[in-house]
Amino acid sequence: MAMSTPDDVLGRAAEALRGTDEPGWREVAARAAARLAGIARVSTPVTGQGTTGTFQVSHRVLISVIRRAVLAVPGVDVDVVVLDLAGDVPAVTLRGARIDLVAGYIAGVEPDLQELAERARELAAAAGRDCLGDAAPAAGSIEIRVVDVVDGDPRTDD
Repeated sequence: MAMSTPDDVLGRAAEALRGTDEPGWREVAARAAARLAGIARVSTPVTGQGTTGTFQVSHRVLISVIRRAVLAVPGVDVDVVVLDLAGDVPAVTLRGARIDLVAGYIAGVEPDLQELAERARELAAAAGRDCLGDAAPAAGSIEIRVVDVVDGDPRTDD
């Protein structure tokens, strides 16, 4: 009688396990697959205009780029970016945006909310131009709202 090696034993055990269903596993797998399918996000293509013609940029990319640009303003956090889109696919255009900010009293210094908002507007408009070129709306079409003022840096949980 030949001795089994550990690899042989593990191989037979793995094969036996593959052929065995755990109670409830199929239901768990089906629920997990359904939840993952629900995560898929549809994105609206927004029309840009460059020197070589028109192109599309995902609205999710625009939101991300605008958010990242505005975060360059010290002492603010971005609560939400809402795009004002017009038209139907494939001719969707960006008319403007609303950006809600949270500002902070850092080291006991009261923030100049008007200055923070204007800087955020400038950076958001520049980000829009970087993404959409000549199709980007003017800075005046970007509404900035300071929706909260917190004690300390608004980007930390403390």
